[in-house]
Amino acid sequence: MDKHQFTIVDTLPNCDICAIGSQPFRPLAIQPQQSEAHYDASTNIFDRYESHGVAHDGGSSQLVGRSKWAYMCEAHYADHGVGLGLGVGQKLILRDSDEHKAIQAEKAKQPKPDVESLLRAAVMGDTVETSDGCIVEPDGKCPHGLLSPLRELGLI
Repeated sequence: MDKHQFTIVDTLPNCDICAIGSQPFRPLAIQPQQSEAHYDASTNIFDRYESHGVAHDGGSSQLVGRSKWAYMCEAHYADHGVGLGLGVGQKLILRDSDEHKAIQAEKAKQPKPDVESLLRAAVMGDTVETSDGCIVEPDGKCPHGLLSPLRELGLI
């Protein structure tokens, strides 16, 4: 899986689509079933409802250009997800899960970025990866307190 297709999280949010039910215009008395979201991605479901003149409350979905973003459970992502990657979406992987450990093991086999590559990332405005797999700005720090490799080396 490409590093832009996933992100490591400490907890999984609820699925936005489950939160509004299968029909965004359902009566408020009907309580939706909640599922954990495993994706934060662009979806086509809200466009379908809006094309029929129905507004949605959106939960935590955001308007990004002409597409809608939502946290989605496995089932809703399979039905309504647009894809994974930069500008499309990411799979949410729990820290310390077996999947995260497998990613860490695979990453440990790969060569570490050299100083020249790290400096190039800083100049080009790219992101870099902390030792625990978080993606940060070259001068950044991840939510878990780890510094970017450039900061660790004292280059920034």
